[in-house]
Amino acid sequence: MPLPDDALAEAPAAAERLVMNPRTVWRAEPETVAKLNRMGTVTRLTLHHEGEPTPNEDTSRDQVGATLRRIQVEHRRRMNAGDIGYHYVIDRRGELWQGRSLHWQGAHVKAQNEGNIGIMLLGNFDLQSPTEPQLETLRRTVARLASWYKIPSSRLFLHSDLATTRCPGIHLRPRFSAFRDGLGGRAA
Repeated sequence: MPLPDDALAEAPAAAERLVMNPRTVWRAEPETVAKLNRMGTVTRLTLHHEGEPTPNEDTSRDQVGATLRRIQVEHRRRMNAGDIGYHYVIDRRGELWQGRSLHWQGAHVKAQNEGNIGIMLLGNFDLQSPTEPQLETLRRTVARLASWYKIPSSRLFLHSDLATTRCPGIHLRPRFSAFRDGLGGRAA
């Protein structure tokens, strides 16, 4: 069962609520439904970085929106995808952005997208470090999704766990691995 688009904002404690910028804020192009597959049972989550050849220095919503539109256009062109490939994006300020709806299977790990939620952090983490606000939003987002879908820590992946790639970069990899290990097999 897909997570309702607004369910990440629902939490018993106000401090744990997440505010997500919807697709309308970044002025996403409508998805091409004919090129999308329905999301089946969610069984895993995969973390990515943007990985552009220069560090991401986006500091405003307008800049982040432009970056997301560029990524959406690139995914459609390069992969013939029906939309941006990631379900969630976390910007350098730690703001959460809606990418592809969870009603649709992602396009973020070649041949391994079934039941796989994709989260991408803006930045090239071979060249720069994730910000503390990014890491906190990542922690809260992953914990909420893992709890909702009953995903054990053994099913939380880095892109490089599933494919030959440098993604998500040398500066993010150990931070996420420590977080994943800290879940200790719990769903969240």
